[in-house]
Amino acid sequence: MEVSKMTKIIMNAVMEYKAAKCSGNKEDIEYTLNEMENVYIMTCGCSVPGSDMLRETILEAREAV
Repeated sequence: MEVSKMTKIIMNAVMEYKAAKCSGNKEDIEYTLNEMENVYIMTCGCSVPGSDMLRETILEAREAV
């Protein structure tokens, strides 16, 4: 998969998480957090822009839960 596509996937996962967080629905928040973790697993082995930001977002979200 191209790096640009993986970058878009990262950004979409983060945006979906932020939208779920704004909605306040705990199930949606947990689901999107899970999705971010899956995306991170998919991209962490490659040098994908945004993967560090994704990792930090996941860590912050896990602290809040």
